[in-house]
Amino acid sequence: MNAAVPPLHPDHAADLRKSGLTHETIAAMGVYSVPPTDIPHLLGWNPEQVQSALAFPYPGTGGFVRLKVFPPYQDRRGHAVKYLQPKKTPPHLYVLPAVETILTNPAAPLAVAEGEKKTAAMIQAGVMAIGVGGIWAWVESKTHAVIPALDRITWVEREVPLYFDSDIWHR
Repeated sequence: MNAAVPPLHPDHAADLRKSGLTHETIAAMGVYSVPPTDIPHLLGWNPEQVQSALAFPYPGTGGFVRLKVFPPYQDRRGHAVKYLQPKKTPPHLYVLPAVETILTNPAAPLAVAEGEKKTAAMIQAGVMAIGVGGIWAWVESKTHAVIPALDRITWVEREVPLYFDSDIWHR
């Protein structure tokens, strides 16, 4: 039986399918379309350029979500903005339930991917992965300390490949 997926905005469904995600993976992710009127409430501010948003809930974080915004826009410094998260929230690890059981087993292969969709696609392909929202989304911005969620993982004697976006070399 197929898992239920809430109705998604057509642009959001197309974006997920473009990433190669199956119905079952999309359901496991728990993603949902955010009504435009709810975007300011989720973020704590109003990105006026945004017409719709796709929410990526982070399991086990007490309700933390990141939003993929449609359309992407440029900030004041000219950087393309595709994803947003609630104001003044620290980075979190994106750990889907399928991976939770292997975090403390250093013999189990584990990868780290940049982005929620890439993380889900890797798991869908049989590669156990956790995700970070961006290349530096594993450290606290003010203290530069690693985020506490990394302490849940047994790292000793574990080889961990990193799968970051191709723009890593340009930043």
